[in-house]
Amino acid sequence: MAYEIRARSMGEILDGAFQLYRNHFSTFLATAATISLPSLVLLAVVNWAITGTLSAEPTPQGLGRYWLVLLIVMPVSFATYLLQQSVLTVAIADAYLGRPLSMKAAFGRTASVLGPLIGATSIAYLVIGFGMLLLIVPGIYFALSWAFSIQAITIEGCGSYAALTRSNELASGRRGRLFLLILFLSVLNIAIVWGVGAVIPDSVRSLPLLGSILREAPAILVAPLHPAVMTLAYFDARVRSEAFDLEVLARTIGGGAAVPRPAAAPIV
Repeated sequence: MAYEIRARSMGEILDGAFQLYRNHFSTFLATAATISLPSLVLLAVVNWAITGTLSAEPTPQGLGRYWLVLLIVMPVSFATYLLQQSVLTVAIADAYLGRPLSMKAAFGRTASVLGPLIGATSIAYLVIGFGMLLLIVPGIYFALSWAFSIQAITIEGCGSYAALTRSNELASGRRGRLFLLILFLSVLNIAIVWGVGAVIPDSVRSLPLLGSILREAPAILVAPLHPAVMTLAYFDARVRSEAFDLEVLARTIGGGAAVPRPAAAPIV
């Protein structure tokens, strides 16, 4: 099923993202779970090996070991999030362009650009984190400027620095719109995670491993929405800023052919 590639309002971007998710619900949800669940098991094993317990809660006696586990958890969580978002972005772009949906192909394409993904995301996190320390506003600015970096890498094949530059180019003049979209996704994510978490009894939540999986289930459920919204916003930005014939755009993006576009603007 091909979707109409056109300029969209914020409401139409959200509606289109939800429609994409509904139409491919089982595939996208299974992909998110396939990536998230092994990392949860791995982290539980690491926690058990270091602390002797599957509990993720620190104790005064084991505070040092807890921080050691946290140092290991952080890069694993980073890799899991990046892989999940990248694979789903490829799959969502294929579905949006009416291509056959193959998760094997989505994983393969992500693997082929893993270096640029890690490089661009690492640079972005460091700069955004530093910007957050500078009265928060600079961090938000850079986060919005680089919101399309994963799309630039997985869909256009940009390198690390080129992806940040390309994302900044597409986000120019649209940062307020992107802020509202991301704010909506954040509020929705919090509402679902807290809402589902509230109905899980504490006795179940505290169970080793199973409790961790149940706590993570709401986040897995909403995981495809962020790349869906950002990918539709990315295509919207391209339609608005680049005078492409949309049939050419649909045929060439991600297909190996070069897509003509204006020279990249500097990151500001």
